[in-house]
Amino acid sequence: GWTDGHDAIADRICAALSSGDVLPVGDTPGGAAAGIQQAVDRVLLAKAHHGRRITGWADEMIGSAAMWWFLSVCDELFIPSQGQIGSIGARGGHLDVSEAMAKAGEKLTYFTWPNEGKIAFAPELPLGEIGKARGSRDVAIAGEAFCAAVCLGPIGLRHKLDRDAVIALGADMLTGANAVGVLADGVATFEEVTAYALSLAELGPVKASKDSARVARASGKGNMRTRAEEQDE
Repeated sequence: GWTDGHDAIADRICAALSSGDVLPVGDTPGGAAAGIQQAVDRVLLAKAHHGRRITGWADEMIGSAAMWWFLSVCDELFIPSQGQIGSIGARGGHLDVSEAMAKAGEKLTYFTWPNEGKIAFAPELPLGEIGKARGSRDVAIAGEAFCAAVCLGPIGLRHKLDRDAVIALGADMLTGANAVGVLADGVATFEEVTAYALSLAELGPVKASKDSARVARASGKGNMRTRAEEQDE
């Protein structure tokens, strides 16, 4: 949802995992990163504890922080023919209103402790070197964590995503078949994905391994019919 917090999303997914496999449907450009790692970890623990599968579907967009969610917790992810997924990256911003204030005849004076680092991001002042350095540092921390989660998730492992591959994407959004084999496992309708997820659920709980919360199933070729047939075998 547009206004959900990561904790609320985790609560609902964990509750669903206690009953059976889960099919999350995503339609969001993303959101804030704060709290996402803890929320994802809660879901991964619940998923491993109950031995469940999570099959995702994009309706019609999954971007940025939502991509962090789906690539971290989903065993497989499907996309409609014109759906878009991606935007793996992080960003921050600083709005400099100092010139607008000057034109209005306004000037704000700050008093700080222990030093001017306290106002490094003050919008009433031009962004200085301290602010630039801190902003770049913090965005990099979030971006690297996002990248690691994507590469270590089931889909990232299956499609052999690494840091270089993620950087090469340039935070691009991939449409339909272009996402298959990179960030998604196939192009399918909601009805097809629902039927597929139900067929997997009928197989019962999966065996939980020590690292099942982080590691993907090793088998599969990214084709929905092929993977369903493999499950039957």
